Amino acid sequence: MDGSEKLPLLVIGKSLKPRAFKNVKTLPVEYTSNRKAWMTSEIFSSWLNKLDLRFQKKGRRVILFIDNCSAHPADMVSKLKSKPPSALFWKHFRRLREFGQLPDDVSAADYLQINADTPSSAVLTDTETVADVRLTPADPPSDDEVDDDASNPLPPPTFNSAMELVATLQRYFEGKDIKNNEVIVTYLNKIDNAL
Repeated sequence: MDGSEKLPLLVIGKSLKPRAFKNVKTLPVEYTSNRKAWMTSEIFSSWLNKLDLRFQKKGRRVILFIDNCSAHPADMVSKLKSKPPSALFWKHFRRLREFGQLPDDVSAADYLQINADTPSSAVLTDTETVADVRLTPADPPSDDEVDDDASNPLPPPTFNSAMELVATLQRYFEGKDIKNNEVIVTYLNKIDNAL
């Protein structure tokens, strides 16, 4: 489990039995076909079920990153059997606890459900997709899109405001119960002494 395992490629062609495969007994890839040689939700679901069975037989727990392509049905992913939280999740969860960024009363299950109701993708129509990527000369950038920061840079803070900021940060970190709190306060004291 070091990331060196490679799954066989899934190749999608247009022909069910291409002439090039005439005398070929086995392929080093998985091959399937459809009229346009596109990934479809049926092909993806079939591939994902085979993969899930493979991992179930090995007793493997994996994390699978997929994008929001319409061929990747979200309801299919939620039905997988081999999808408990990965080691990467547990490492992240422990770090949040270690640095005091996650209250002790929040369980791993609660943490996983934090964004469960937040939509992470949506299906766009062709018109919306084209409108999203096309910027015609008739559509000049709006005032929100114009970058005024380059022409009007912020003036540097004054010495007094820098000192106030350091003092504010010192008060903030002295009042927090964080693992590396002393290190942060030490560095802030060094900055204060240097100024």
